Amino acid sequence: MELRAAVEAYLAALTHERGYSPHTVRAYGIDLADLVGFAEALGQPDAASLDLETLRDWVWRGSQAGLAASTLGRRVSSARSFTSWLTRQGVIAADPGLRLRTPRAGRRLPRVLTRGQMDSILERLHAAAGEGSLAPCVTSRSSSFSTPRPFA
Repeated sequence: MELRAAVEAYLAALTHERGYSPHTVRAYGIDLADLVGFAEALGQPDAASLDLETLRDWVWRGSQAGLAASTLGRRVSSARSFTSWLTRQGVIAADPGLRLRTPRAGRRLPRVLTRGQMDSILERLHAAAGEGSLAPCVTSRSSSFSTPRPFA
């Protein structure tokens, strides 16, 4: 079975048999159309030739293109659901999507103040405290960090 025909049959099954929303079917369709184009460019137009290496290469290409982690996760979900369906339909013997993993989302460290920024803030607080415009709980540079203060 050609990969394009398999995707069309799969999307019809999602719509008519599984009752997926039109938005979900459209998103899966976009993802799988990209997968089909990728596989065809590799010379693999047949659904039976879809393997784990092809799926991983497709996901890797998406990550190199700068797709967001959430987009990559949806693509992996689309591909895994599709390969599972291909297996249930008897088009492929073993499901390559079972071993396809979603790339881990990059964790970003929080932005922190530089020492100069922190010194500037503390100097302004110290000056404001000296003028009496701050609450008495913030009176010196060292005490603002060393002693826990209740919220007033």
